[in-house]
Amino acid sequence: MNIDFCVATSAAWQLVGYFLFALKIAIPVIIIILGTIDFVNALISSDDKNISKATKSLIIRLVVGIAIFFLPVIISAFLHLVKDSSKYLKAADTCQTCLLRPFDSACKSAKSKAKAQMNSNQQKYRNE
Repeated sequence: MNIDFCVATSAAWQLVGYFLFALKIAIPVIIIILGTIDFVNALISSDDKNISKATKSLIIRLVVGIAIFFLPVIISAFLHLVKDSSKYLKAADTCQTCLLRPFDSACKSAKSKAKAQMNSNQQKYRNE
């Protein structure tokens, strides 16, 4: 029995999913902290140029933060395209689930399935 690529690599997809989840929490916090620091420094200096620079910096950070929030949507669209066009990724839903919802039970069951298949293959090769 062949195991699907997404099922076999579900642990790696889940790890990346945890990283994306952490980014979605950390990015707004970082933007708020850095924006506050920039604006406090600009207000203390009482220079219009520094306030303008802090505003521009905050806008750039907000755009990057919004782009990071749209990253899962882009990844999901890409995986739908790949799943539809590739005969090798029959279970691309597993990649998507583990990447975008790493705490989901479907991802954990895919990891268990991959581990069981790997153990079965190792046992098969030992017997040969």
